[in-house]
Amino acid sequence: ISCARHVVTERGETELKTPKSVGYSTRREKELPQSLDSIFYVTEGTLVNVIDNAAFSHIAIDEFQERTLEVDVLLMKIKKKLSEQPSLKLIVMTATVDVQILQDYFSHLRHTVLQLAPSAYPIWDYYVDDIDALKKFSWRCPSEVVYTVVLEFHRIAKFNKVLIFLADKTEISACLRELSSKLAAHIK
Repeated sequence: ISCARHVVTERGETELKTPKSVGYSTRREKELPQSLDSIFYVTEGTLVNVIDNAAFSHIAIDEFQERTLEVDVLLMKIKKKLSEQPSLKLIVMTATVDVQILQDYFSHLRHTVLQLAPSAYPIWDYYVDDIDALKKFSWRCPSEVVYTVVLEFHRIAKFNKVLIFLADKTEISACLRELSSKLAAHIK
């Protein structure tokens, strides 16, 4: 829903009560686009339910590495749909999946596969066990954990950017409120 709303804003359609070119559908909420030339954001489960009876020109699956049973069922349905509708374009975005697996799965369709080069930025994986300073936390205070992680990674490798996954928007908002000035004082 937030992606759809962001695209609506980027397209300058915020003043409209109902967006004309962007829609979304989840299990609980639905805002259908009003034209056939539109963008329609759906969850994997929703797409599994509508793909057989809908006409799409492109299907994009983001974060493919987070595969679930729904995504596997969706891939089977997309494979069938691609056989029936050769003009359909499938875009799969993933950070970690071997592209060859997808090429092999869809090989009978003889589609062109384009693979973009990986990120130009080096990525290092560190784990909680790598940081002695984190072993004292009970993990009940995410802002203190984030604070310690950022400071430790800055100290260890002079990283200025650290990507940390938190459970939900409430945790993220709390961490941002509590830490923005605190971190700014330590990292310049």
